Amino acid sequence: MDKASARRAEVLSRLRQFEQDLAHATMLSAARDARDAQDARDVLRAEAEAVGGWKVPSANGGVVELAVYTHAVQIEAAAMARCSAANEKASEAERALDLARDGYRRALLAKDVITRRQQRIATTMMAEVEHRDADTTGDMWLARRRHGSD
Repeated sequence: MDKASARRAEVLSRLRQFEQDLAHATMLSAARDARDAQDARDVLRAEAEAVGGWKVPSANGGVVELAVYTHAVQIEAAAMARCSAANEKASEAERALDLARDGYRRALLAKDVITRRQQRIATTMMAEVEHRDADTTGDMWLARRRHGSD
């Protein structure tokens, strides 16, 4: 292994770290969007249920006025349509969050691969240095021995 391989691995490591950071930020954004969509859906669902309560016979003898009932049905239909749209938006946000999570997992794995490669390169380079040092030490020992025996 040479120093160029180590430098390439270091550059690739920084790139993978950037990709991991970007994927994490994307995942956090998608999670926030999903949470906001779910909150909006819950609010609209509560509104639709509250409007549905208007159709219940009033306390004045259990009589429901037709005009109030008709108006309540129209408002409820509109509220349910908004609720349905919010459900779809929440589902899309959940799908986006799932995709963001998958992207983050892939980025983590890619970063792990390059980290392991860097460790292998470092280990190999250290072994090469140790072998060179051992060879140099051996050569010096032989040179001293020859010089001493002359």
